[in-house]
Amino acid sequence: MPLGAVATGLRDPESFYAQSSWWARQLAKANARLGYGGLNLPESTLGASAEHILEALRHHHPDLPVHP
Repeated sequence: MPLGAVATGLRDPESFYAQSSWWARQLAKANARLGYGGLNLPESTLGASAEHILEALRHHHPDLPVHP
């Protein structure tokens, strides 16, 4: 079953906000308030399935908390 998107937390949200457009800042802040990741990448823009992205994250960063 496809996940649809990869959501990530931000290590330094303020730095991300400072470098983002007004629209991206508002969207990231709204997502965070709703309990979603600060950065959400739609699967259609990744060039690989969300499952493959999660597998790669687990492989390259075994200590990284990854939640499907």
